[in-house]
Amino acid sequence: MLNLKEKEAEKRNELPSIAQTENNKNFTQIQDASIKAQLESKNINDEKIVANKSKITASQNQIEDKSAENTQATDNATLISNSIKELGTTAKIQSEKEEERTVSTKKSIDEIESKQPVKVSIGAYEVDLSKYPEGVNQEQFDQLGPDGLVSAIVTRRVVVKDGRANVYIRTQTMDMVTYQKNGQPCTELVWQRETQDAKLKRNY
Repeated sequence: MLNLKEKEAEKRNELPSIAQTENNKNFTQIQDASIKAQLESKNINDEKIVANKSKITASQNQIEDKSAENTQATDNATLISNSIKELGTTAKIQSEKEEERTVSTKKSIDEIESKQPVKVSIGAYEVDLSKYPEGVNQEQFDQLGPDGLVSAIVTRRVVVKDGRANVYIRTQTMDMVTYQKNGQPCTELVWQRETQDAKLKRNY
């Protein structure tokens, strides 16, 4: 009977120890579950961080690409602007050249007109003998076509002999050479014989 009571007393004494062990086991399980949950949460956060970093990198790349496109667009705009300016400069230069050519043509025409003989009743052909001394006097000028380019070279010789003048004109084009004496057609032989006489003084 005593032994039975002792055994029951021992069992009662063991109860706190058993409860403590059970509590420790439960605590360990709870702690493990908490650690596991923390690890899972950390992994999820790490994945989110990686995903966010990937998004940020993609956004930065997109911004850089757009920046490059904008830079290219700016370069293209600058190139177009420079090309327009260059075309404008070229057009201006061509316009100035056309204007210079027009002025030059007008000047040549004025010179030709100024060199036309002044008709006076002196000599065999009506010229102002005060402008031409005795001998052969030569003038040469370019004849311009409608396009403003040289179409012929005109050589004009005024031959004054014994106070009388004769005017000879030699016109050379790309196709032919013609001769005139006092406004009438003549031959090359007449031109040579009457304007290249060794006895005549050359005033040119």
